[in-house]
Order: sequence, then structure tokens, then C-alpha cells
Amino acid sequence: MRRAGGRRGAETIEFALVAPVFIALIIGMFDISWLFYTESTLDTATHLGCRAGALVDPGMNETNLTDVEDAARTALVAAMTSHGLSECEERCTASVETFGTSPSRALTCEVTFDFVPLIGLGLAEMTLSSTQVVRLEWQRG
Repeated sequence: MRRAGGRRGAETIEFALVAPVFIALIIGMFDISWLFYTESTLDTATHLGCRAGALVDPGMNETNLTDVEDAARTALVAAMTSHGLSECEERCTASVETFGTSPSRALTCEVTFDFVPLIGLGLAEMTLSSTQVVRLEWQRG
């Protein structure tokens, strides 16, 4: 089959025009996927850390509230590390505190993470955060 003389190399030019846009879309999808994964990991770690702290007995007259907060903080950082964000020591901040009085004492866990995109084509560096509030299990009235 014979081609028309004016179409020679047209496919190459079309590919050269479309390929950068297609590659940019693919790279952008990688960055957005990494952002969603990181947000999901933050939410999971915050939930697991707060839950672990809520299960610790604060003792009579709530004398061991620091044990509750330490258990939550330790579990939160461990969950971040086990889910693939091992750089949490340098780029995240975990805060855990109790509030209220028995029988309505609760534990608040918050983690912030300095997110760095994989490639940075469509997303900039940003700070992500996740907060969870759970009621303490051991309440003595």
C-alpha cells in the first residue's frame, strides 16, 4: 500500500507532541498515589497509637497518665515505621495528651508529617496531619 507523499513522518510528530503530556499524567498519578498512601498511613498510625494508649490502665486516681501517653506515642511511631514511613523520626511530630475528668477522660493523638512528593511534577511539599480522639477504657468513678 502506498502512502500519500505529505504524510511521511506524521506519526512521529504526533507521538512527539502527545508523549510528554502522557508521561506527565503518569508521573502525576504516581505523586498523587504516594500522597493518598501517606495520608492513609497517617490515619492508620494515629488510630493504632491512640487505641493502644486508651487500653493502658491509668491507675487509681489516674496516677499513671504519663504511661498512657507514652504507650500511645510509642505505638503511633511504630505504626508509622511498620507501614513504610521509616523517615518519621526526622519528618514527623507526634503529640499525645489526655483531657477531661473521669469518667469522660479522653486521649487525643495528633501526628504531622512533612510530605515530600516522589517526583514533584504536580505536587509541592506540604505538611499532612491526622488527629484521633478516643475515650479511655479504664475509668473509675
